Amino acid sequence: MKNHFFLLLINVVFINFQIYAQCNVDTILYFHIDEETKNQINTGRSIHAYDKKNNKTSSIYQFRQTETSNWRNSELSWNKYDIKNNKIEILDQKWDSDNKKWENLDVRNYKFNEKNVLIDEEELEWNIKSKKWNKYIKRTTLLNENGKIMEYLVQHGNDEKDIWDSVNIENYKYDKNNNKIEFISKRWNKEINKWETIEKHQYTYSQSNKIVEELKLKEDANGTQFESRTLYTYEKDTNLVKEIWQHWKNEKWVNVHQFIYKYNENNKQILNQYAIYKDTIGFELDNQYLYEYFDGNLVRSTHQIWNKISKYWNNEKKIEYIYNSNKQITKEEDYYFNFDEMNWIPNSKYEISYNKNDKIVLENLINFNTFDNTWQNNYKKISTYDLDGNLTIYEFLRSWNQYFEIYEEQDKEIYKCTD
Repeated sequence: MKNHFFLLLINVVFINFQIYAQCNVDTILYFHIDEETKNQINTGRSIHAYDKKNNKTSSIYQFRQTETSNWRNSELSWNKYDIKNNKIEILDQKWDSDNKKWENLDVRNYKFNEKNVLIDEEELEWNIKSKKWNKYIKRTTLLNENGKIMEYLVQHGNDEKDIWDSVNIENYKYDKNNNKIEFISKRWNKEINKWETIEKHQYTYSQSNKIVEELKLKEDANGTQFESRTLYTYEKDTNLVKEIWQHWKNEKWVNVHQFIYKYNENNKQILNQYAIYKDTIGFELDNQYLYEYFDGNLVRSTHQIWNKISKYWNNEKKIEYIYNSNKQITKEEDYYFNFDEMNWIPNSKYEISYNKNDKIVLENLINFNTFDNTWQNNYKKISTYDLDGNLTIYEFLRSWNQYFEIYEEQDKEIYKCTD
């Protein structure tokens, strides 16, 4: 529906600076590195404004014209807030280069309850011909006194009548312990002006509020019928150890598949095993994941396939993790199993480096080339911070050329903060 310039600016989706920046970033400069000359070409910029409460109030996106090097407007976004700093409106506009003015695109309105929980959101689209707002989509949430969702309604705009037409509705029920005991999804049938149930789920819990059954029902000409259910079994009423999925067939429950889980002494999962039910033999093993830990950290996960002929687990894939002294992942290496040579073959490795403030400064993905048994770069992300921990430069290098040993595509973002 929307073709926002920000996403097209450098043909890749970059990071959201709000996640990294501690300061108010008022300008972001976007660069593309020329493959031949290695010169930085300033392709675009975004300029941001804030109110006294540090809420972002506007963002303008511009790109630089190649011929004249002049800045050309592209898109503009306005934000409004309530007294509790909840964002209550986002207005998007695009630049009309012919008439030299900003033209509305869409507007999103949000409502919050007294606990600052979003309960209503609607989106309107600007009609260029009529110069009016057309209703597009509306989502309304009704909460109970405990903040649990009771009803979630989705409506689409009716341009002819200028009203909201109901499309889908979800209803929830809870027990006295706030456990969800029922979920019903319905769609509105315009022809008969009636809600039709799409699916219905009912949940049963143990005395310690562990879910023990999830029942799925359907509606047909004969009324409400069983469709499927999932049964849950726990070890000492703590860890989930078995999960069985059954289908309702010929007036009885028929097994379909099951999961078996095992844990170590620290309650960390060490086995996730999947089996499929066969009428002649019962549950037949299919595949499983094995998890290994050291010092509380996951260091290896192995995926295995059950060989139905030899009755043996065949290795398929594994991932190994390496951590630093702060228990942060610094390397992930994944392998696949070579059945011909009966050994593990590297597939790729993902390396992460941190600065002294535990911020990521380098992400490096490297793939293994099985033809010549060498490692080849895939992409690299480099982040630079100032002394206050604010992100100042972000670089994205990709499309590795093995022959010239260079990245053919390189982009950079430079962040400038307000004083």
